[in-house]
Amino acid sequence: MRLTTSRLASVALLTALASCSSDSVTDISAPPALRLQLTPAVDTIFVSDSFAVATARFTLTATSFDRPVQTPRGVEWTIDNPAVAMVDSTGAVHAVALGTTTLTARVNAAKAHATVVVARAVAQLEVSPTTLTGIVGDSVVITAVAVTEGGVPVPGTIYSFTTPDPTAVSLVRTGNTTARAKFLKAGAVRVDISAGGQAKSLTGTIRSS
Repeated sequence: MRLTTSRLASVALLTALASCSSDSVTDISAPPALRLQLTPAVDTIFVSDSFAVATARFTLTATSFDRPVQTPRGVEWTIDNPAVAMVDSTGAVHAVALGTTTLTARVNAAKAHATVVVARAVAQLEVSPTTLTGIVGDSVVITAVAVTEGGVPVPGTIYSFTTPDPTAVSLVRTGNTTARAKFLKAGAVRVDISAGGQAKSLTGTIRSS
């Protein structure tokens, strides 16, 4: 009777411990005293207007009793805010929207965290020409290039060309980064260009002849 009671007590204790833990077992062969680390601790995914190819990968390392070991299998990857980024079963992080979220890698009770930042890659717009000049009837091709802080063009950027006064200048798109402006009347003209969260305006005065 005592043996049966003892076994029942042990089962009850194990059940209680299991119910207190929210960390399910992901790898039964993982070493004891496991610790995980994600590097880099913070990574920024720079995006243009297209998020399709905006991804990042973190490196997951492991130690057991403070000694390096092979990273166990059965890593569970999660993202704190899936509205900002998503993570697949291999640990690849895919940008969804601008913002900041936390990536977590878990093996059993061991966890590692890293911060994921999704930010715009475009730092500025380079536009040519820099001013609008000419006479009524003239046309000029406006070219815009969205670049990073280092001056590198950002692929996947969508450009917009508009004017507040279509009676003064007409715009015809000739490509993703270009538009042809035709001057319709004398006076002040303006063309607004936007891309990748950045904007720039071209202004000038058109002569009658």
